[in-house]
Amino acid sequence: MQTSKLLALPIAGLLLVLSPTVCLAQSGDQAAADQLFREGRQLMAEKKYAEACAKFEASQKMGPAMGTLLNLAVCHEAEGKLATAWGEFAQVEAAARRNGNKDREEFARQHLKELEPRLPKLTVRVPPAVRKSGLVIRRNGQDLAEGAWSVALPIDPGVVKIEASAPGFQLWRGELTIGEKETKEIEVPELIPEPRPEPTTSTAPIAPAPISSPSATHSIQRTALAPPTGWSATKTTGAILGGVGLLGLGVGAYFGLQAFSDREDSNARCPNMGGIEYCDRKGVELNNSARTAARLSNIGIGLGLLTLGAGAYLFFWESEAPQSGALRGFGVAFDGQGVRATVHSHF
Repeated sequence: MQTSKLLALPIAGLLLVLSPTVCLAQSGDQAAADQLFREGRQLMAEKKYAEACAKFEASQKMGPAMGTLLNLAVCHEAEGKLATAWGEFAQVEAAARRNGNKDREEFARQHLKELEPRLPKLTVRVPPAVRKSGLVIRRNGQDLAEGAWSVALPIDPGVVKIEASAPGFQLWRGELTIGEKETKEIEVPELIPEPRPEPTTSTAPIAPAPISSPSATHSIQRTALAPPTGWSATKTTGAILGGVGLLGLGVGAYFGLQAFSDREDSNARCPNMGGIEYCDRKGVELNNSARTAARLSNIGIGLGLLTLGAGAYLFFWESEAPQSGALRGFGVAFDGQGVRATVHSHF
């Protein structure tokens, strides 16, 4: 690998050659651009090239200057982005030639000469059969103009990702790795059409199944209404309600114990003086917690008892009258006033 002559110069000489003070910014916040430029030079002196290049790029956007662009080209070259640096040196050479700056023109030309044999080149081949209306080719996320298809172009070393897309076709992706001085190509294949959805509607009417005789209808109804094996729906409902009732009793008992515990702790923090309780903040919190737990306990126990009773009623009544043909219903509701349960039958 050939080493750039600029990188071999002492840092003081580098800063002198690449100083942007002779070029005025064309637009943007010049003060901010100058600050970013100084930070970029410091980072480049510390060989923190990725960070330095980011500073130079930001400075160039805020206040374009030939010296900043020249520093950015040197930074990208040091970072290993050879094609990017080559393009930036070419811009500097052209601008310096127009401005009559012989030193910078010669400096940029020398780097272009040294970089050119090191550049990787990639051809994205797009055969005529692949080309169709709306075809878009992207190289590392950037659109590749049609005039650049099937042409060997300089590119930075590293991983290269190619994408091809067109309306009505599936996206194609390709990837390769290219190194310094290498020349490679990648061919875009014919794109696969997007799958078409299957038709979901039919114009032919669907005729109902014929019923041959009343006896056939009777047979279908008898099969649909045949009772299932095992428990009936009412007995099963009673068993489920019984389980829910036991769970409610357990929940109520838990909150009851919690209320008792919080009340005991609250009493210890609420001394009685002259018939009046004086509680500290923790005592008030415990007292409120005890009240809330007591309400939840009452609701849980009440709901558990009612649900357990209703479940037993449905379970055992079904055992005594399995052929009654009744429709039974059960409802439970609770609010801040208490718990209500209803059981009804309809013959």
